[in-house]
Amino acid sequence: KFGTDGLRGASESGIRIGLWVSAIEVLVHPGTRVSFDDVNQALGKLSWQDRLLRRRSYSISWKGSKIRATFIQRFYKRLYDARNAFLHGNPVTAKTIFFDKPCAAGSLEINAILIYAALLNVALEQVLPRPRTPRGPSQSESFGARFDKWDSKALIERGLLAVAKNRVRGSR
Repeated sequence: KFGTDGLRGASESGIRIGLWVSAIEVLVHPGTRVSFDDVNQALGKLSWQDRLLRRRSYSISWKGSKIRATFIQRFYKRLYDARNAFLHGNPVTAKTIFFDKPCAAGSLEINAILIYAALLNVALEQVLPRPRTPRGPSQSESFGARFDKWDSKALIERGLLAVAKNRVRGSR
């Protein structure tokens, strides 16, 4: 059982994963139609302190091509693929819900908030910019540069590292 919502099974995990993907897409919606590419590009613009999160050491498949990706891009691709598996009625296993196998860091649906929080803070900065101070962000700063300025970035980075390190340790 997850939280207090009473939803217990794999189908309910699929519902949550689908909702997270939709919520993430809303944050990067370009005004017309949002796609995996839009979200992937937004995630690729985020910068991180830790080298494990900065490196493009992952490979994701998209439209028949292999793309070099950061951990958060790989994480989102797994979330996106899990959503598609659930919604299209494909077989769902523990590997669908977790990175490679059940792990201490939790499932995709539990950790999806890390992706959402990173993009939400950037989106809020664009809509409600902080007042300009000598060291604060200006209206013209890029998506990725603005991400560096907000306070909760360190918490999200620690969360992503916990998931990434568990995955790396568990898969090698």
